[in-house]
Amino acid sequence: MNRNLFAIVLVGVAFALIFSANRIQSQIEIFVIRKLAEKEPNSGLVDKSGYYSQIIMYLVCNVSTFFVPPLIKRIGNKWSQVIGSISFVCFMLTFLQLNATLLYAASAFLGIGGAILWIANAAYVVEFSSKDELSRNTAILWGMLQTSFISGGVFLLFVTNKGDITDSYKFLYTIFSCVVGLGVMVLAALPSKPMNKEIDANSNGNISEQIEKAGKAQSDSSKSDISSIREEFLSLFRMMKEPIILILMAVFIYAGFEASFYGSIYTLCVQSTLAISKPHPSIVAYISLGIGFGQICGCFTFGHLVKKIGLDKHKIIIVVILVQFSSYLMCILFIPARSTLSPTTDLGYFYASYQYRISIISLIFVI
Repeated sequence: MNRNLFAIVLVGVAFALIFSANRIQSQIEIFVIRKLAEKEPNSGLVDKSGYYSQIIMYLVCNVSTFFVPPLIKRIGNKWSQVIGSISFVCFMLTFLQLNATLLYAASAFLGIGGAILWIANAAYVVEFSSKDELSRNTAILWGMLQTSFISGGVFLLFVTNKGDITDSYKFLYTIFSCVVGLGVMVLAALPSKPMNKEIDANSNGNISEQIEKAGKAQSDSSKSDISSIREEFLSLFRMMKEPIILILMAVFIYAGFEASFYGSIYTLCVQSTLAISKPHPSIVAYISLGIGFGQICGCFTFGHLVKKIGLDKHKIIIVVILVQFSSYLMCILFIPARSTLSPTTDLGYFYASYQYRISIISLIFVI
């Protein structure tokens, strides 16, 4: 294994650690905060504080994407990932002594850190990949990232078998902080620069010329940093005029709704449906496992079997959309309307066993 590929694998390990904790905490965050608002009214938390937290986080993350690229360029891709991942640790630690002000501030900080982490990660993978290696390296990173659902689900299954999540939430968030901290240390161990695959014939040239060029680049860097933010905005609006970008924006909006649904809303609704969550307290862990296995099966199905069958990609997309929309419809039919706001003894239009609810969310990610 060469040095560049080893760096990609290390990134995958770090992200598997970070998001095995973050994805599980995002699935229980709203439910935990709702319970804390009932038990500790002096904290300033209300039953919708979990929603406010995620709104702040995603809003700040979206806005930050326009401003952080110049910062990442100056700091470097490796250390930008380290800084971004530290925000995840800070967010987890706030739950050890939580109040409304601290929660909202940490959510904003996490939004900035998340933008830095993902942009720097994409730049790092591109930097350490040749044109022929980019698809392979992104596939490695994506596959290792998806294992976070399974590892996080197994851990949560162990914890929920011992009692109620809200009774041990400080223990949970302590473990989450430690796991994310391990991921930060792995990112800090990454090489900063890729291994040169070709030796520059002029690398041993005139040293004084190289020093002169470096000094000139450094003097010009401040000017380029100042103009880069403005260029980001201008290029954004120029790109938005292109039809293909408008189509991609619609796809990304849909993907955002989907991520919010499986990342927080679905598990919250199932937890709030007392007819399911009381007799089956470990259902959130099983949902996480279902999502993980669903994504892995979907990758195998449409990444390998479809090539053998030889289906046209447009037909595949149509089948995928029909199956996924059918899965969402089943979720709507089986989830009580009041479960998004508070725990309820109501049932949906139809009753579904917990095994069926896990199967539905797995089906969404198989396709």
